[in-house]
Amino acid sequence: MSRDTARALATHLPGAHDDHIIGAVWAGYADVPVGPRIFLSGDREYIIVAGSIDEVPGGYQPHAFERIPLRWWPGDHAWCIGNDIYARSVYVGASQDVADAILADSSLEAYPVSPDMTVRAEDL
Repeated sequence: MSRDTARALATHLPGAHDDHIIGAVWAGYADVPVGPRIFLSGDREYIIVAGSIDEVPGGYQPHAFERIPLRWWPGDHAWCIGNDIYARSVYVGASQDVADAILADSSLEAYPVSPDMTVRAEDL
């Protein structure tokens, strides 16, 4: 996900000034920080980082790396953003109000999806 996309999404997220946004950064990058690890998306390992919403688009600078997390969410789980390391699409799970705001944002290319839809990867 680009920094511009991350910044645009962040403007629509409730709790955007929460100081405890959790991010999951793919552990396969060479420049990721040391930290707790979990497995998501099957067998992919991620390092968990935390910080403010303002740090997400910049790559969590306190952790000294420039990667935007592939997954990020607030402590209250009001929303979740995620994308696959090899795909261009970014998925947002949120309330209908948040989804409507994202869909209406002309700076984002956004489409509604539902759990019963098949979404094919663009580059795979």
